[in-house]
Amino acid sequence: MSSSETTPPSHADEAWKEALALYFQPFMEFFYPHIASQVNWAVPYQILDKEFHKHQRDDVIGKQFVDVLIKVQLKDGQDCHILIHCEVQGSRDPQFPRRLFRYYARIDGRHDLPILTLAILADGQPNWRPTHYESTVCGRPVVNFQFATSKLLDYQGQEAALLANPNPFGLITATQLAAIASRSDPSARLQRKTGLTKKLLQKGLDKKAVIALFRFIDGVLTLPEAFENTYNDCVKDLEKEYKMAFLTTPEKVGLRKGLEQGIQQGIQQGIQEGIQQGMQQGMQQGMQQGMQQGQHDKALEIARQMFRVGISVESIKTCTGLDDDDLSTLISVH
Repeated sequence: MSSSETTPPSHADEAWKEALALYFQPFMEFFYPHIASQVNWAVPYQILDKEFHKHQRDDVIGKQFVDVLIKVQLKDGQDCHILIHCEVQGSRDPQFPRRLFRYYARIDGRHDLPILTLAILADGQPNWRPTHYESTVCGRPVVNFQFATSKLLDYQGQEAALLANPNPFGLITATQLAAIASRSDPSARLQRKTGLTKKLLQKGLDKKAVIALFRFIDGVLTLPEAFENTYNDCVKDLEKEYKMAFLTTPEKVGLRKGLEQGIQQGIQQGIQEGIQQGMQQGMQQGMQQGMQQGQHDKALEIARQMFRVGISVESIKTCTGLDDDDLSTLISVH
């Protein structure tokens, strides 16, 4: 196998989104312990994803980042919103501070609650460390927006401690660092991915946690097909050793191909269902509505299946023709 094979795009955005939804309290305790100590974790927090995507839909096209809006109660009884932004694209974005300020302003305009903005910088640029957004007019400052950041590159050289940490974000951080270090070297990435998978199984976690973290490793450390086949062979051996089944990448590839090949057939079936519904109504308008609804429902079902197996949101949008509203709803319920 040649190390010159191109590494496919990662699914880091989906991986981080799932991790934040599953492990919000461990996330806060790992990256922002001082803030976490002020949250009343006895009161359930609320993930306001659907609400948040109304605010930032115009800014998400073609971007690689994750935003989650969460409502928590502090120990002093005050409610507040925490906006978590994870930047996973590999290059610095000069518009990043302004983008965060725009999200803050939109949320502030709709909710009478304080907002704390936190940013995770998962890029590979060591000197890119934005902390604020400023704007001046006629020499007078009009905006000075501050946000807290955590740079994953600062954890380089601490991999052993990260993997020994019982907090799931120790392994998650080590995985993202491995992705940065092996971006252009599939052979090194295969070695790191295999090693991280073994470490995960050695932690003695319950099956649900193991599968969730396995999905993160698999989504972030993508490999060319030949290397992935080798990794899959290793996973099969680990499954036997630890008596725990995973959904391996080649199996996901097969599912994806099957889904993509079945899209047209599924849409046609949806049209037929719509026609039948329209005919039963006995009116042309009902017929048209039925066709559209049947097609839309089938596209939604296909999109759900594609999302479950890790296909990117952009690919789902292209294949199904669903709009941003439908996709935002789909993401929020998963």
